[in-house]
Amino acid sequence: MKRNFLTRLTMVLLTVGLAGVFSAAGAAAGALE
Repeated sequence: MKRNFLTRLTMVLLTVGLAGVFSAAGAAAGALE
């Protein structure tokens, strides 16, 4: 149970992290243009 929870938490953190990176990259590209 706990192991499954940790796996799910890791997946959520990775998803949020990737979304943040793409959002920052998009904002930077928009600012450059």
